[in-house]
Amino acid sequence: GHDGHDHGDEEQVMAEETIDNPAGCPSGTVISVYHLEAGEYMLEFEAEDMETFRMAIAAMGGAHHHHHHGDEHGD
Repeated sequence: GHDGHDHGDEEQVMAEETIDNPAGCPSGTVISVYHLEAGEYMLEFEAEDMETFRMAIAAMGGAHHHHHHGDEHGD
């Protein structure tokens, strides 16, 4: 790099969690969970013999609501 240190041109993202051979999935399945930003995740699925893929996603209700009641700013 410009300061004599090699910081790398590409930022490497590491999986926050790795799930090997989850129940109900084909053998050899690996699910990697990456935490990108607050509330944003990416899932990566790898399997040897995956012919079809189905996934359902549901938001966690009430996880990040900002409802303030009364004196919000201490005025």
